[in-house]
Amino acid sequence: MSLLPSSSLSSALTVVVPPSIHCTGGFVEGEVQLNFRHLQEEDINQVHIALRGEIQSRARRGRRTYEENHLILNTSLPLWSKGSAYPPPGSDILRLPFRFHLPEGIPPSFHYSKWYPDIGGSVVYVLETTGVREGLLKVNKRIPTPIVVTPRDEVGAAVRAGTSTAWKNVRAEEKIRKGIWGEYATARVVLSIPDVPVLPLFAELPFVIDITTTTAPLARAKADALPPDKPIFPAPPVAHSEIQFRLYRNLVLSPKGYVWTTDDAVACFFGAGIDARDVVADIDLPEKQWVVDQVSPHDGEEKGSWVQRSVFTSKFTLNLPPTFVAPGLTVQYYLSLEVPFPGIGNDIRIQVPVVISSGITESMPRSQTGQPQSQPQRSSLPLRQPDPVAISSSSASDAGSDVRSPAAASGPAPAYKPRSPKRDLSLPPEYWEAANNEDGGHSTKRA
Repeated sequence: MSLLPSSSLSSALTVVVPPSIHCTGGFVEGEVQLNFRHLQEEDINQVHIALRGEIQSRARRGRRTYEENHLILNTSLPLWSKGSAYPPPGSDILRLPFRFHLPEGIPPSFHYSKWYPDIGGSVVYVLETTGVREGLLKVNKRIPTPIVVTPRDEVGAAVRAGTSTAWKNVRAEEKIRKGIWGEYATARVVLSIPDVPVLPLFAELPFVIDITTTTAPLARAKADALPPDKPIFPAPPVAHSEIQFRLYRNLVLSPKGYVWTTDDAVACFFGAGIDARDVVADIDLPEKQWVVDQVSPHDGEEKGSWVQRSVFTSKFTLNLPPTFVAPGLTVQYYLSLEVPFPGIGNDIRIQVPVVISSGITESMPRSQTGQPQSQPQRSSLPLRQPDPVAISSSSASDAGSDVRSPAAASGPAPAYKPRSPKRDLSLPPEYWEAANNEDGGHSTKRA
């Protein structure tokens, strides 16, 4: 059972929190607005607010369910008690500002669910506002307000601020042929990404996919006789839709020692089904070149190969929970590139483990996807700020091993450019709903 509270409607309490991505080491700020007209009707005597964070992991095997819940953050403060403060003259609203400090070392907001409720993992942070009602048969009014948290990231911020960097080149080369007979052709794929320790969120990250093919050796006369309007095996792709370039998330749930893992594509940069209007790519298709391997000493006939090449240059932007390791829950990422060629087993694949980090060192505005939220107004009441109580902590990110090409970098990468002002983590609706249901399930109401 979730440790997060169930919600109950209240006309007397309104929680106002600016939509933000909150950074560890920073603050969560907002205000609770008390409507005294409804406060008396609902017989609320006290108001307090708490900031809680919980890690949940769950996996089912047969009839047995393995589940872990870790309360990693729990800090609260009183905001109001009956008779302590009143609205200003001419108003029914009393504004109570609050401020919580987010400790370092806690994981980012995250939510995953499959075959609910059999498989799931989440890191949920919630502001819980409680209106206390005295009396045996009176239920307290509770309003959960989920917030988005991500780790402070000096390394990623430095990457975002950098003007240029070297490339990290990852190569794959295979001998391929159309059928089971004949000589082999050669296909080589090089994926170039910035040679940096982490890939930060909300930054345009450049990449280059360089594909070079060399036909099986053939006589020049036979090479010239090939139809000019037909591709020569192995022909490199000429459109981004012919390449599968994706980001995969490796999720490991390990509640109570039982391990369940899955790899899911969480971002697609090139590939079939991607609207061409959503892809901005420079495509270079040089003319094929004839490369001579040998010349016959008897008749001077050349024997060689056609070399064909295509180069795709583009950028991608990440907006998902960073890499992290937490009790019962691990999230890692890797880039996956697949270049298809005709024939069985001829596709070339490259996988590059990457560490994704927040790239921010302070909280920043978050894109609003629902009803606009009002901003807190200035209040004459003193700002309340407690000392945080972190029950346990976990690493926010783990360094992954780089996959490097043995060749030297081919030159400086383009400068990073910030994304548009609209920023958000791609958290599913279940993240926001998890705080509104006592068993961590689905709910239609959002705080």
